[in-house]
Amino acid sequence: MSPAFSRSFRHFFHSSTPSMGPSHLETVKKLTDNQKADTWSSVVFGTVANGNDDLFNTLREWRVCKWHYYKERSTTQHEYIIVLLTNNGEKMALRIERTIGPRSSKSKADGYPDGTKSESALPLPHQPPRSLSPLPISQHIPDSQSLPVSQSPPDSPLLSESSADESEPSSPSLRSSLSSYERFIDYCKCLVSSLRTGSYWAKDNIKNVTNKCNGDGELKDRTALKSFEYKDEPSFLGPSLWDLAHIVQFVHFEGENYKLLDAQCYWYADTVTGILESWVDAEGVISNSPTQKGLRLPFLPKRTSSMSEQIGHCQGVLVYSRDVERLKGMCTTVKQHISAADERIRSILEPRKFYEEKLRKSQAAYAELELQVKEVNTKNEAMKRSNEAMAKELVEVKADNQAMAKELVEVKADNQAMANKLVAVEADNKAMGMKLNDMQNEMALFFAEFRGQKAMEQQYKMTR
Repeated sequence: MSPAFSRSFRHFFHSSTPSMGPSHLETVKKLTDNQKADTWSSVVFGTVANGNDDLFNTLREWRVCKWHYYKERSTTQHEYIIVLLTNNGEKMALRIERTIGPRSSKSKADGYPDGTKSESALPLPHQPPRSLSPLPISQHIPDSQSLPVSQSPPDSPLLSESSADESEPSSPSLRSSLSSYERFIDYCKCLVSSLRTGSYWAKDNIKNVTNKCNGDGELKDRTALKSFEYKDEPSFLGPSLWDLAHIVQFVHFEGENYKLLDAQCYWYADTVTGILESWVDAEGVISNSPTQKGLRLPFLPKRTSSMSEQIGHCQGVLVYSRDVERLKGMCTTVKQHISAADERIRSILEPRKFYEEKLRKSQAAYAELELQVKEVNTKNEAMKRSNEAMAKELVEVKADNQAMAKELVEVKADNQAMANKLVAVEADNKAMGMKLNDMQNEMALFFAEFRGQKAMEQQYKMTR
C-alpha cells in the first residue's frame, strides 16, 4: 500500500545537507532509549519544537531499513520487534514491545516514578502440576532484554514464567501421551476462562539496543522468527524516526488496555510490523524466515513449518491472528496523523516560511480554481450559443413543419377531390357501360330483323 499522504511530506528535507552533528546524535540517542510508546511522539514533538529545524532534519534523515520479529523461548513466548534505522552510515537498533502495565483502575504513571517499575512484584498465578509444565522448549535465559517473560498479571497463565528447573517434563511418558496434552489444554482453558481481561494498562516500551545487535540489527544471542527489509530504491523509502515515533504511539492508543486475547504483545508487534510492511508498495518489502524447527510441545507431533508460522501462538495454541481490514484502516489513519504532525511542526519551526508556502499553495489552488471556473464559463458560453442556434433552428423547423402540415391538408383536400372525381368518373363509366349494352342489344335486334327481311326477300324471289 502506498502512503496515503503526499510524497512531498514523506521526503520533506530528505534531500537537504546532512545535519547530524554530535549534539543532535546525543539528542537522538536520548529520544530513543527507555521511552514509553504512549508519550514517545509527544516527547519527540516537544523536543523538536523547542529546538530547531536541524533536529527535525536529523529525525527525518534516520530511516527504517530493516526490522526483525522475535519470539522468546519461554513460557509466555513473548514477541517483539527490533527495528534498524540508518543515517549516513550510522546505525541504530530499537527494541519495540508490549508488556503488562499497572491496573487500569490506577493511572498509567502510578508506580512508575522513574519509568522503570518492575512488574515481577505482581502475584503470579498458580502453576500447573510439575508433570504438566508448559516449558518443553528451553530454559529461560537471564537477560535484561527479556523482562516481559517475568512480567505477569494475576490470573494470566500465558504471561507467567516458571522457574528454570521446570523447563523439562519430569516424566518421559509425557512426551507421547495424548491424555496429558488434553489435561494441559483443559487446565489452560480453565484459567483463561477466569481471566479479567482489560483490567491492566498496556506498557509499550522503546529501548535502544544497538550495542546488543550486529550490523544488520539482529540480536547477537537470538534468532529472529522473520526478517523484513526495504528495497534500496528511492521509491521504497522507509519511514523516518519521526514517523516511527508516531506509528508506535498511534498503535498504543489503538489498544491501550492490555488484553490477553485481543491486545497483547503478539498484537502489538504484528500491528507495528503490518504498518511498516504497508508503508511502501508490496514489491518494495523483502521478507525471509530462517530455516529452523518450529516451536512445539514435546508430546505433540513434530512440526515441519517455519518458526514464522508460529507468530501469534503460545505453546502451539493460536492466541492472535491479524485482522487485515482493521490494519488497513489503521495504516491509512496513522499516515494522516503523521501528515498533520508534519504540518504542525513546520508551522512551529518555520512559521513564516510555512504560512508563505501555505499562502502560495492557496493562491495556486485559487488560480487553478479560477482557471477551471473560466474554462467552465467558456464552455457554458459555447453551450449557450449552441443552444441559441439550436433554438433558432428549432423555430425554423417548427415553421417548416407547420407549412408542411398546411400543405398536407391541401394535399389531403386535393386527394379527396380527386377521389370524388374518380367516383363520378366511375359512375359515368358505369352509365356509359349500361348505354353500350343497350346499344349492343338494339344492334343485335336490328341485325336479327335485317337477316329476317333478307330471308323473306329471298323466299319471295323464289316464289316468283
